[in-house]
This record gives sequence, C-alpha cells and structure tokens, in this order.
Amino acid sequence: TPHHSPGPEAAVYELARQQKHREVIAAIGVLERAGPLSWPMELQRLYAWQALGEHATALERAGQLAATHPDSPELALIRSDLLIAAGQVVEAGQLLQTVTARHGGADAAEKARSRLESLPPIANPDRRWWGEAYASGDWHDRWGTLIGSGFVRHGAFLPGARWAQPYAEFRFGVDTDSEAGPDRTIIQDNFIGAFAGARVQPIASEYFFLYAQAGTSTDLLDRRAGGAWAFDYQVGLYGYKAWGPGMNLLAAGGTSGTNTSAWWRAGLGDWWADAGADFSWYGRYDSWIGYGQARQGLRLAQVGPRVAFDAYVLEGLSWDVKGNYFDNLIEAGPGLRLVWRPHARWQVVARTEFVGGWYLGRDRPGDRAGTGRTYDDLRLGVAVGTRW
Repeated sequence: TPHHSPGPEAAVYELARQQKHREVIAAIGVLERAGPLSWPMELQRLYAWQALGEHATALERAGQLAATHPDSPELALIRSDLLIAAGQVVEAGQLLQTVTARHGGADAAEKARSRLESLPPIANPDRRWWGEAYASGDWHDRWGTLIGSGFVRHGAFLPGARWAQPYAEFRFGVDTDSEAGPDRTIIQDNFIGAFAGARVQPIASEYFFLYAQAGTSTDLLDRRAGGAWAFDYQVGLYGYKAWGPGMNLLAAGGTSGTNTSAWWRAGLGDWWADAGADFSWYGRYDSWIGYGQARQGLRLAQVGPRVAFDAYVLEGLSWDVKGNYFDNLIEAGPGLRLVWRPHARWQVVARTEFVGGWYLGRDRPGDRAGTGRTYDDLRLGVAVGTRW
C-alpha cells in the first residue's frame, strides 16, 4: 500500500489496510468526482481491483495510465501482474524486461526480475535456453514391485519463433519385477534412451506441447535387438495444468516465517487441482499409448514456507490402442502427500495412495496368471522435479 497521507486519502489507506477493497473503490470514486485523482490513488484503485479479481477492469485502466506515465515502475509491475492473470504472459515478460533495463539495480528492477523468473520460460525474453528434469519411483502392493521412470531435457528457443523448441533428452524406465518372454506383459517400460527432438508450444501460458523425437535406446530385458542399442522414435502430445491457491505453497498463509503455529495453520483448507496427460506413438512398440491423471486436493497443514501436507483424490486412465490388457485401465482412490520445495525451482513429493482399478480390453492367457478384471493397489512413492 502507498505511503500514508493526511486528509481524505488517509481513509482510503485505512480501508485498504483492512482489506475492504470494495469500500476502497467506492471511496476513490468519491474523490474522483471531486477532482483529478492523485497518482497514489490511481495505483491504490488498481490494487483494489486486482485484489477483487477484476483483472479486465484493472488492466484496461492500467493501459490508459501507461500512456501518460510510461516510465512508472510501480505501474509496470501492476500491469505485468494483471497481464499474467489474463494469460498474456509474453506481453508481461516484455514489460518486465523493460523495467529491468530502465531501472537497473533499483528495487523495482529486482521485483521485475523475480517475476520474470516465475514466468514460463517461453515468456522470459532473457532466456535463450530451457530445461526440465523429473524422476519418480513407486512401490506397488498388488505386484510387490518397484516401478520408476524419469527424464532430463535441455533445449533452446528459436529466435523469432520461441514456440518452436529443439532439445536433447535422456530418458529411462525400470520395473524390478518384469521379465522377458513372449507371454509376459511388462508393467513398466524397461529401457534407457537418448534422443534429439523438437516440440511446439502453441499456447505460451500453458504447459502443453506437440513433439517428435528420434534417437537410440536399449531394452533392459533384451526383448528388442537382443538388448543392443537400436533406432527409436516417438511422436505425440503431452501437457499439465494446475489450479487453486493450494498449488502456491510459498505464498500460502501470510508472512510470519518465524511463528511455527501460524505456519502450521497457513493455507489450511486451500483447494487445488491438477491434471496431466500424454498420448504418443512409440516406435519400439509400434503402437499408440496414452495415459492421464487428475487430482483434487485440500491443504491439511503447512510447516514453514516450504513444506506442506495435502489430502486428495485421484483418477487415472491408461490406454494402448492395441488392446494390451495391462495398459488399458481406469482407477480412482484417495491419497496423502508431503510436498517439499527446497528451492523455488525444485519440488519433492512423497505420496501414499490407495486405488481401486478396472482393467479394460482383452485378457490374454499367460499375462501375469491369476490377475482378475479389477484390482486394489497400495502405492508408496517419491517424485522429484525441477525446471530451469
């Protein structure tokens, strides 16, 4: 909130301090009818609209003010936040880059750089490279096996066409219980591979990609090419989307980082939801295979600014167009997770889930004999992810 002023504006600041944003807007409207608004009041009204989620109204007025105050770093920061809320992340990135260039080592420039780092890499004009890595392992009670997978990708943005992103990738998959054999279904891909590819990001504000990659991989079960490295390729699409205040761990629950009891209550009951999916053609299997998962959760507690406990329900779908019995299923159930963010770009999740599932498609003799059409599964897992 801007500095305290005597007279009628003092009442506006007091209303803002009490987070009475509607009253703030009404009070500023009264001042505006009496004469031109001061600059602090113009900014305070933008803050109030922003707090109320009236981003379109705030963005329209901010654009009008930018025409008469093009060098105001405070206004530029507000506009960037409003553009981000409107999904216009590329425009926000360009505006923030202007703030850092014009204001050097000032506080506004530091705030702009912080916002730039939080944007999707495609929206940060200073970024020429991007990268991401993920690894996950789960113990499954229904099989008594550990299943894991992971990847590391490092790529670039093409000048003038940042939506096109060439990259190199290393990927692996492992299932400790799968065995080679013509009549055995593999629960999880067992391989190591290295690829070069390119992906297209059609919507800058969304983690959604169309991709194609080719390279070489080796089958850890010696089913393909006798276990030798062989040509491999994939093409398809993948994406992820998250919603809700419970996804923003660092911002949840206020500012008191030293009050343990306050942090324990921080974000209590905040809701969140996410969904991810992948549908791809795998050259090594000569088949389209897809999966998707959605979760809806609530914050149970937060400990400090980087650790949280959540409860959630999940729904999952897996599909192989060839009708492989174990790759065609739907499942649902509850889960608990501990989220740890040791750094703004890193996240570690430990989870416990219990799901009920239904296999779809055909049941081929010899596929893990004795398995029925339905199942229950207790899972214990850990996942680590980062982006740069």
